[in-house]
Amino acid sequence: MPSGSIREVLTLGLDSGIPDSVLMEALDSVDLTARVMSFPGGIDTSLGANNVELSAGETQKLLLARAALAHYDLLILDEALSSLDSATALMILRRLKDTFCRGNRGGVLLVTHRESEVALMDEYYTLENGELRSAETLKHPCGSSGGATQAEVAGE
Repeated sequence: MPSGSIREVLTLGLDSGIPDSVLMEALDSVDLTARVMSFPGGIDTSLGANNVELSAGETQKLLLARAALAHYDLLILDEALSSLDSATALMILRRLKDTFCRGNRGGVLLVTHRESEVALMDEYYTLENGELRSAETLKHPCGSSGGATQAEVAGE
């Protein structure tokens, strides 16, 4: 569990002068705004203080919001959506992919066991017993809306 205020967690290692509107946009991108604003101090609420705690999924969302604020060339997500239900994970992954692909900013390297998440990627590789078994390029370009549908998610 990260410690400090939600603002401090979001800006850790980044410019501390990021405007609230940008921070709220990042929280919005991971569907966490309503939860954060339900706390007495909003974005300045200290985690762990006065029994303010986040679930495992909410913690993942908060850290993904911070990643969306950073200007990484490559975002590596290793099972970073595992505590979220499939529909929420796909929504967040689409938004992160759009953010990182916009203007050729960078890319997302995703390690996952969920086929629905793989379907959103431009390329994927399959490992079996520690060996590369296959590689495939999917037909949707970076930033397109390709990928799993809600029906496919429900079938997971």
